[in-house]
Order: sequence, then structure tokens, then C-alpha cells
Amino acid sequence: MALIKKHNATQNNDKYGLSEVPGHPGLYQIVALRDFKIQDVDGHLNRREKQIKKGTMGGRVSGYHNLSQHGKCWIEDGALVADNALVEGNALVGGRSLVTNNSLIGGNAMVLANAAISDNVSISNNAIVGNRCIISGRAEVSGDAMVWGAVKITDDAVVTDHASLNGRVQVTGEAVVDGQAFVSGFVKLKNDVHVGGTAHLEGSGVYSKEEILD
Repeated sequence: MALIKKHNATQNNDKYGLSEVPGHPGLYQIVALRDFKIQDVDGHLNRREKQIKKGTMGGRVSGYHNLSQHGKCWIEDGALVADNALVEGNALVGGRSLVTNNSLIGGNAMVLANAAISDNVSISNNAIVGNRCIISGRAEVSGDAMVWGAVKITDDAVVTDHASLNGRVQVTGEAVVDGQAFVSGFVKLKNDVHVGGTAHLEGSGVYSKEEILD
């Protein structure tokens, strides 16, 4: 299997190389060049380490610029990171997730299952996003936040701290969800609403321009 050379000199300690994907010009598949460890989760989304062996096939990318050679970051087979998106640090993109445009996945963040991340989104720290969530615009998910389900986050929305979102929640505008807030169901958060503290929102309410802390 021939690997695609980088424009700059390949370092002997590179953890991965790229192989062309037949029938898909401009698309490459990651190939592990040595043994190393990545972070992973079990069926209950508890973090654990996973060994990647030399020769393991990873996900698909547009080029070497999509995945850092440093840290424990990895893109699993089935996932796609394209355009100018970057996965760095100890981040993991898995399942059949799609990360595109100028998105940044860093820290210990995980993008799992069938998540779609686009535009200028930032997923960082220990955040976990997945299932069928769609995150776009300039949205940020950070801290120990958990976003799971058919959640949609867009515009300049921020989800951080220990906030947890699931179901079909929509977060738009400049909405902020932080603290230990829990939001599920069909709840819509828009404009500059702030949901934080120990707030617990379920059902199908629409919240805008207010502060909800408990």
C-alpha cells in the first residue's frame, strides 16, 4: 500500500500516513504507522484507553492538515474530516461522524456516532457530542458538556461546564447553557437566553431572553 507523502519532510515518529481512496480523488484514508494509544468510550460513554496497532486503518480526510501527528487524537474508520477542519490534542472523531469546513475538535473532546459538525464550530476540553446531533455556525461546546441525540446547536450558542443536552433540543442565537443544566425533549433555546445552575428543562417549551438557573 503506497502512502501519500507530505509536502514537508516526513518525520520518523509520525503516527499515521495517508493512502489514496480508489475512485475518490482528493480523499485519503488514515493508516497507523506505529503502535500508540488513543482515548475511547465504552457503551456507557465512560472514557477508557484503546490501543491502535501499526497498520490500523482510520477514517478519511482531505489531507494531513486534518489530523495532528501529535497527542492521542485519532479519526476512526467510518468517520470523515474534510475541508480545513482539524482534529488535535487527544480528541477522537468516531462512528460515522462528519466534521467539515473550519471546525476544530481539540482537547479531550469526542465526536461520536453520526454527529455532523460544520462551519466554524469548536468542540474542546472534555466535551462529548454524538448520536445524530448537528452543530454548526460558530457554536462552542466545551468543559464536560454532553450533547447526545438529535440536538441542533448553531449560530453563536455556547454549551459548557457540566451541561447535558439530549432529545431534539435546539440551541440558537447567543444562547448559553452551562453549570449543571439538563435540557431534553423538544425544548428550544434562542436569542440570548441563559440556562445554568441546576436548571432542568424538559418538554417542548421555547425560551428566549431570560435567565433560568434552577
